[in-house]
Amino acid sequence: MLLTAALSVKSATNVTVDLAFDSLPGDAVKDSDYTVSATSIVIPAGNLSWNATVNGLDDVLQEADETIRVRIDSLIGGTNGS
Repeated sequence: MLLTAALSVKSATNVTVDLAFDSLPGDAVKDSDYTVSATSIVIPAGNLSWNATVNGLDDVLQEADETIRVRIDSLIGGTNGS
């Protein structure tokens, strides 16, 4: 699965989006139920978006569907417009 950070307009400089992975009871847990290729996404100057990859991990537990919660922790070189 791809996790995409996107800008509304191109930036002349790199924009770094630092991600936080939270979980509530019953949610997927990072590094136990899934891994991510990066906890920050750097959108190179001149681009509108960039991606990180989320990979599910197989385990021995039979579980219902789980939610992955991701939020923007901080931005460098941009502002959060939602």
